[in-house]
Amino acid sequence: MKRKLGLPLTILGIIIAVLLICFLYIAREYKVSLEGFKYQLGEENVPVSESAVLKIDGKVKKSITGQRTFIGTIDISGEDIPVPEKYRKLEIKLQRDGSGVIIYHYNDKGLPVIYSYGTLYASSDFSEVTIAIFDRQEHSSSGVWTAEDGLMFSAPSNSREEALSISNRRMSRVLQNVILH
Repeated sequence: MKRKLGLPLTILGIIIAVLLICFLYIAREYKVSLEGFKYQLGEENVPVSESAVLKIDGKVKKSITGQRTFIGTIDISGEDIPVPEKYRKLEIKLQRDGSGVIIYHYNDKGLPVIYSYGTLYASSDFSEVTIAIFDRQEHSSSGVWTAEDGLMFSAPSNSREEALSISNRRMSRVLQNVILH
């Protein structure tokens, strides 16, 4: 009796293991469009704000070690990114809290170019997103962000207050006890 059950149970175990691996490690597609708010931090910068639409189109792969990687595009309406359209595909290593640096890599006339846009902080399904946008120095591809007067984008939101709430929630690990204003 035991021998008759051994083979079917082994086959069932293998099938369950294959299905589990497929479920955990096959890339998940995301095509998200969110109304959001772009603004500058600091009480004196309250007037510096505008509505914008965030579009995310890509997939998230998960490695055997659990490392999540987003591969695709992230666009904010009205943003002028100095990266040619054909090089806008990103590969972002996501941390456990959903954060990752948005960096574009490409070659311009045979020379490598690296353009850092900001840091993404997103929920696991990209339904809630904040981006800390690096402030560019003139003629530089790198930038700076501070909690005092940094540029931000948060979605979904219709106001600065909603956007700040999302930013504080998504960035809580980085901010520790600091509250963005």
